[in-house]
Amino acid sequence: MRAATIYRVLVAAQTIALALVALERVASHRPRAVPGFSPFAIASIALVIIAILARRNILATWTCLQLAGAVALIGYFATGELLCFIASIIALTVMHVFSPNRS
Repeated sequence: MRAATIYRVLVAAQTIALALVALERVASHRPRAVPGFSPFAIASIALVIIAILARRNILATWTCLQLAGAVALIGYFATGELLCFIASIIALTVMHVFSPNRS
């Protein structure tokens, strides 16, 4: 039960952080996203795939998804690349699929 609560808090924190980073990029009149392939995005998508493959071990799945979201968010914050933003959205979506609310 405690792990599920921590997971929910981390998902909410990443969702809010992504929204704030995107808002900051718009408010500062910088491009919202630039094209390109970032190692951050590739690592994030790889972690999401690992999480999906490890779905029988919920702790490993949750850990991989949290790492995937964090890596993508850091990549989007640092580089502003579109692929990092998309990877972050994918990670958050899969986090919701494996949410404790669904188990």
